[in-house]
Amino acid sequence: MRQSKCLYVANAVFISPQGKVAPCGAIQNRKQLEVFESVEQLQTDPVFKDTKLYNALGRILDSKWCSHCKELEDMGVKSMRQRAGSGNSHDGFLSIAFSNTCNLDCVMCSSEYSSKWYQTWKHNAEIKEYFGGDTDADRQYKPHGLSYEQIDEVLKIVPRLKGLIIKGGEPLVDPKVLYFLERCVDINPDINLNMVSNLTILNMKLLAKFRKLNLQVSIDGIHKTYEWIRGTEFSSVDYNIDQFHAAGGRIQIQPTMSAYNMENMEQLYQYYRSKGIFVQKTPIIATNDYLKATHLGRERFVQAADSFSFPFSMKYDEPTEAEKESFRRYTKVMNKHRGFEWEQI
Repeated sequence: MRQSKCLYVANAVFISPQGKVAPCGAIQNRKQLEVFESVEQLQTDPVFKDTKLYNALGRILDSKWCSHCKELEDMGVKSMRQRAGSGNSHDGFLSIAFSNTCNLDCVMCSSEYSSKWYQTWKHNAEIKEYFGGDTDADRQYKPHGLSYEQIDEVLKIVPRLKGLIIKGGEPLVDPKVLYFLERCVDINPDINLNMVSNLTILNMKLLAKFRKLNLQVSIDGIHKTYEWIRGTEFSSVDYNIDQFHAAGGRIQIQPTMSAYNMENMEQLYQYYRSKGIFVQKTPIIATNDYLKATHLGRERFVQAADSFSFPFSMKYDEPTEAEKESFRRYTKVMNKHRGFEWEQI
């Protein structure tokens, strides 16, 4: 039995775009999570009690809540648990998504994290057919956000926080995030703030108020690769990155790797390194059956991995025929939605 512990379970709090509360964002079985209402839940809700018990036993990967990290580690990929490291770095740490409000429908995302994806699903018949569902009630993740009352409750935690990471949705297009940040900086001006953003919008006036801000920008490729994956113009986002970097802001690029960009990943790294902008050495790995990098086939997968200048340990597992067909169908649907062919990039 392998020993396994997690800093997130020991010290951190996560609130999802749907308001569900858990120790971290990698927690599974989201439907069973409770909606955040008060700080008292952080000691009483089943997910906190259960994961703390398994963590104390050194068996966190045996918890039903933590199966995603186990899946990644079995694939040879660093999990969120492993990336957290050791020590007390997550003492007083909050990870929060105030809503799924977002202005993009990225290929590896869903309506759980993007209100734009919900609209795409609702109005695009082929996408709706691919993912299933005939009525709005069939979709679990409609546009959603925390109430201002819930946000005021979250603000009670802020004085004791050392670190805060804001995710989405897209934080910089969400008025409730702006409401929170304006108050947060007055309550705890020395907080270490990390924000995950697509940076399609740059709010320098607000971000400049935080003395310890690190902006993690979600970029998965450059030029046409980016535009196919994210569905928006690369040059405008690249311009915002340059502006923030030139102003002295701490910024890093966080890619998500799938079959759609694995062969372009090294190009992405070199592009931003040449600008003096840090790129995360460990890309997020898309694990959905229709996104996995292994859809490239063994030869292309190995060739791409061999070109990487960053550590990469993901194992190659041959996709099933059903997974291959799902990938082909999804690619065809998204080619039509984007208006150009991924295979021709």
